[in-house]
Amino acid sequence: MSENTLFSLGNVIKKEDLISVDFNTSCQSLVLESEQPYPGYHGITLPKSAPDSLYLVAKSAVSDDTIIRTIQEIKSEQTIQFDGAPGTIKLSNTFKASVIRIKNARYEEIPQLVQTFIDKGFEFRKYKKINSFISLINIRKYFKIKEIISNIYHDIENEAYYYLQIPKLIEWDNFEKITQYIKYNVEENNFDAALCSMYNENGLIDFVRIYDEKFKVEKLIFILKKYNDALKQL
Repeated sequence: MSENTLFSLGNVIKKEDLISVDFNTSCQSLVLESEQPYPGYHGITLPKSAPDSLYLVAKSAVSDDTIIRTIQEIKSEQTIQFDGAPGTIKLSNTFKASVIRIKNARYEEIPQLVQTFIDKGFEFRKYKKINSFISLINIRKYFKIKEIISNIYHDIENEAYYYLQIPKLIEWDNFEKITQYIKYNVEENNFDAALCSMYNENGLIDFVRIYDEKFKVEKLIFILKKYNDALKQL
């Protein structure tokens, strides 16, 4: 078994249904929520006591560095425990908007967290009711992964994340078609897939991120082979 590890900054690209969150009068900024964070995976539906992913929508473009530095400041000053990352979404399928992705915070903590960002100089879009819409989401984050067998990695911090290293970048439209084809041709097709890229000393490495709560190495090997076979045809 390999002991290769990769600690790296990178990006994850996924497609999800987003919808606005109404905090009544306690928050007048636009906050979006993923209705189903891993749309390709169908687990047990449980009542939500906390959101999986929320997106604070900036009024204008904000650099990743500015968002990351501000998150660092807030974490050092606040008692609220949360994970934050910069990203972009395609708002209402019209234009890209800068967002701050928030995880591991409770709904009732979000208005205070939004106000803290405002106090730091951030401007957010005003709240309005937005019905569910599909958007590509690009999040820039730090990865900690460990190779378990050749070209297959496991997330050190999230048990359900696995990363299949592929030889080159896949454009999103092709990725969706390939993923759908694989799901039709694998017996255990309950998994969600996203695209990732990470840096190493040579440049960028491309991955398919698999979300699967029931890990089987044979299933991951099969899925990786299918992606590699499809890439040879592109």
